[in-house]
Amino acid sequence: MKTIVVFVLLIMLETGLGQNLLDNPSFEGDLTGTWENNGFLMERVSVDKVDGNFALKASYRDRSLEGPLQVLYGLKTGARYELSVFVKVLNDLSGTLWQNIKVTMQYEFVNPTEIGYYVIANRGLCNTSMGWIKINGSMNAPERAFNWARLAIRGPDPGVDFLVDNAALYEVPENTNWLADSYTNIDTYRKSNVNINFTLPSGVSSSQFDVQTNPDFSNAVNAANVLVSSGLKVRGHNIIWDVADNIPDAVKALSGQELRDEVDKHVQYMCNLGLGKLAHWDVMNEMTHGLYYEEKLEDRNFTKNLFRQMKTCDNVTKLFFNDYQAVDIGGSTEEYYQMMLEYLNENVPVEGLGVQGHFQEYLAVDPTLILKRVDRLATLGIDVVMTEFDVQSPDHVQRADWIEDAMRAMFSHPAMKGIVYWSFWDQDTQNVNRELIQGTNVTIIEPGQRFFCLIKKEWTTNLTRNLGSDLNVFFRGFRGDYQVIIKRSGVPIQVESFSLGSSDMTVNIKVANKTTAANVPEDKDYVPRCVSHRGQKPLGLQSTSSTNMQLTCVNVESTPSGGNEDDVASVTCGTDRVMTGCTSYQNAMLWTRKGEQVTIENGVAVCKAYNGRNSSAGVTAAARCCKVSGLSCEFRVAGPSLTFGGAQAEALCSTNTLLIGCSSYSKYPDMNGAYANDTANSCVAEGGNPVSTNPAERSGSVAYSACCSCPDMSCTHVSSLPTTLGAGDYQGVTCPFNTSMVSCNYFAPNGRSGGARIVETNGVEECRAYMGDNLSAGSRGVIATATCCM
Repeated sequence: MKTIVVFVLLIMLETGLGQNLLDNPSFEGDLTGTWENNGFLMERVSVDKVDGNFALKASYRDRSLEGPLQVLYGLKTGARYELSVFVKVLNDLSGTLWQNIKVTMQYEFVNPTEIGYYVIANRGLCNTSMGWIKINGSMNAPERAFNWARLAIRGPDPGVDFLVDNAALYEVPENTNWLADSYTNIDTYRKSNVNINFTLPSGVSSSQFDVQTNPDFSNAVNAANVLVSSGLKVRGHNIIWDVADNIPDAVKALSGQELRDEVDKHVQYMCNLGLGKLAHWDVMNEMTHGLYYEEKLEDRNFTKNLFRQMKTCDNVTKLFFNDYQAVDIGGSTEEYYQMMLEYLNENVPVEGLGVQGHFQEYLAVDPTLILKRVDRLATLGIDVVMTEFDVQSPDHVQRADWIEDAMRAMFSHPAMKGIVYWSFWDQDTQNVNRELIQGTNVTIIEPGQRFFCLIKKEWTTNLTRNLGSDLNVFFRGFRGDYQVIIKRSGVPIQVESFSLGSSDMTVNIKVANKTTAANVPEDKDYVPRCVSHRGQKPLGLQSTSSTNMQLTCVNVESTPSGGNEDDVASVTCGTDRVMTGCTSYQNAMLWTRKGEQVTIENGVAVCKAYNGRNSSAGVTAAARCCKVSGLSCEFRVAGPSLTFGGAQAEALCSTNTLLIGCSSYSKYPDMNGAYANDTANSCVAEGGNPVSTNPAERSGSVAYSACCSCPDMSCTHVSSLPTTLGAGDYQGVTCPFNTSMVSCNYFAPNGRSGGARIVETNGVEECRAYMGDNLSAGSRGVIATATCCM
């Protein structure tokens, strides 16, 4: 018996360029060997076609699943595809208003007892009056390996004949620039400039005053009225559900005028219930997947009139459709678009599209197709809201990665006006492996951490300024509600609020001459550490065949790199030594460097240092190379982190190894360095505040760990005091007696480090970390950390 795994996925995209992957796509050749049938009459006809000489006719159909089939062997795991085909319904059935047309893809996975079934395109409300209908769709092939795929064009009821012509299936190239584009678009569409002018009391020194700017997140303590009074927006979901399985039995028992009267009463009741409370109402839910009321009442205009009735009752709340398979995995995007286009052309008061986003297991989130799908819906000119967003994966890191990718893509699109996460808590959700928090103690797991860190940290503006040097504070901030907390000698004395919209603004604030504390609303930080394990994987293993029982280590430095950005300095260890540490430094001890990467090339570990921008002196890579009998090191990587200052990436070592080496890299020099987390047996790389004013130049930090094992070896991490805040200053640390230094690195809580190196003086090795810039008062210097083993 075959196990049927059902997923649905599609949408509309313009036909792509490239090779059509279908054989005999316009049916100009013999059907034998290219197209198959599954129990109906399939023939070529020349009387009616889109172009060319022939179209395919499907007739004498006994089942809705009967239609032309083609088996494909060349599709790629995880690739994205775009489809278009023309279909014409040839006869209407008595008592049935419309037909549904589907294009599906069936996959046989490597285990041939498992079959994956996906809807690539879906189009409802079809009948003979529409003539030739162009159906478009797109999809991602599963991430699981499969043997073959079978395309099928099907859907109309038994007894309905139809024609098919001009079928096309193309591979869609990945938009490799989507991430950099998202940073630029988020800056463009989600941020504005603010200029705050402060006026101080006469005779009061400005240096006494600090200004803290935060978003306004008032505590919601009750239902909708309290939420609204606290400045929060509430959505209503939903007035009518058009899918038969979700309609109460008492309503199903009604028909004709009795059913209309019941619907009218229900709509009026719900409208009155939500008056003054809601920002959005989902008036109709899932109409592309069910037409219960239209078919029961034989009224194609049922939902159009429903919207008109709601707008008459409530002319303030925005009225939304809500449906699925329109942005996430697609199946109804073009159908949704065409339906909304018809409604808008008839002046039906649809003001927004709710798009559910229940991403399915085995299907990776694909920003390329997400953005194309939103592009299509955005041409309607009304708001789009991701109303039911969640991602399914039993792997917490993979789920977190997919959540992050989907949210970045959606947040970067100007038409997307909101994102609502659906399966929030595993104690209150219908679907497993989608939640952000778990258990009755409400533990925020990595998917939830990633979600909150994006919203509350990366996409939130927080800044603190002292007014001693300037009474004008200028910044580019995320749009929304702000609180300005004014502190005098550390005491909050005044709280002001403003809202930042799409236009730049100037805010004038007169500071009161007072010293008593003001009441400041508390905004609790539920995720104080934003740690990502994205891209966690082993790079390779290196061992020594040395029989020495004494641990010995040497330092090997590369020749300096060139002075251009991304010039590389590389170094490896000699024969029979294992690289236990990889660090680097800028040759003028400046901060303009990108850190280190560990790679495995031809079975050999390589320490690579990357030069930064405006860094003519270049960088030097330094490998720590050790040997002792039984020493073996696995090199691991994780990251990048999120892209705000303090975001972290963590490369974990297994429990049977010791974290010995710890390095960090950033594509742009937005990094604070790396440190060992003894509790987790991991290397943590921390990102710094973005350096470049170009929003596309954001990267986060990547962590590299050397996870080593050796019989009876024990290790400890020792750290120096912080450096001063002056460029060129350094601090060093040495290992305890009878231990050997196996790695050296740095951590700079406020960034701008010149790197780290091991220096030997009078036979004593010292791990030194360098300050690479002059930092302002209140900052913290650079810390050197050595790993010492015996």
